[in-house]
Amino acid sequence: MKKATVGIVLFNPEVETINKNIELLKKQFDNIILFDNTNDDNSKLFENNDNVIYMSECKNAGIAYALNQIMEKADELGYEWVVTLDQDSKIPENMMTEYEKYFDCENVGILCSQVIDKRRKYMKLADNDKAFESVGKCITSASCTRVDAWKKAGKYDSSLFIDLVDNDFSKRVKIVGYDIYRVNNVILDQELGVIEYKDTKMGHFFVWLGEKTHSKNIAKLSYKKKVSPLRIYYTNRNVIYLNKKHKKYGGIGYESYYCKSFAGYYTKFNLSSIMRSDHKMKILKAVVKGTKDGIKLSKKSEPYNL
Repeated sequence: MKKATVGIVLFNPEVETINKNIELLKKQFDNIILFDNTNDDNSKLFENNDNVIYMSECKNAGIAYALNQIMEKADELGYEWVVTLDQDSKIPENMMTEYEKYFDCENVGILCSQVIDKRRKYMKLADNDKAFESVGKCITSASCTRVDAWKKAGKYDSSLFIDLVDNDFSKRVKIVGYDIYRVNNVILDQELGVIEYKDTKMGHFFVWLGEKTHSKNIAKLSYKKKVSPLRIYYTNRNVIYLNKKHKKYGGIGYESYYCKSFAGYYTKFNLSSIMRSDHKMKILKAVVKGTKDGIKLSKKSEPYNL
């Protein structure tokens, strides 16, 4: 068995950016697996690169489907671990040398980094001296997943398309008996969403108030966010579906929005999304449609049961 490879999900990739990332990845990996969710075949962009395995179905089948295709290819090639990346992720130089230290720990299903979005002033790195620690969930970008854990957990749920894919997969990895280790000296600088920090007195005030009240929802008011109706739709749809799916194992997804219940999520996430958007009716319609479709999807699905 070969130890680790890397996979990147593409969507309308910028050639210059992705090629720069590939050159950096070659320093840590023998092969780089690309799955392209773009409607066009971009294989010619990578045909002269022996280190790249390009795959595409010339359609956008969603992030979960693409991740499964990458994992299946890695398994076919005999790899035990797979690092998954977004196309604009820039991995830390020490990532694999640190991750490799934990490859032989039998109970580890996913290794992940600390993630910091420098534009979000309220985000802080872990304030402890632990080299690694168990965490409840992680994002897929820069995470290193054991292929056996992916299989045992039931792979990524392609019905989600986008949003909460990582929450769902992390939960199932834990349910089937694996742990998720965060390696604290591996730090990923990742831009999470399209936002713009309000570098004003009011922006600084909301960061301060969020810290004083221990409320990240208040701190979020320190930046302007581009609200996508499509993402609002899938978030509302998926949070309903997943809480039916994981009914036996407790709530899921709420912690990503800094709340503990569906009522808290529905109020904080949807209300703030409507308030921030320049197209409030479009967001409201996305909330309603996502809620309706989430109920329909949950009625058709059976709860997850180990």
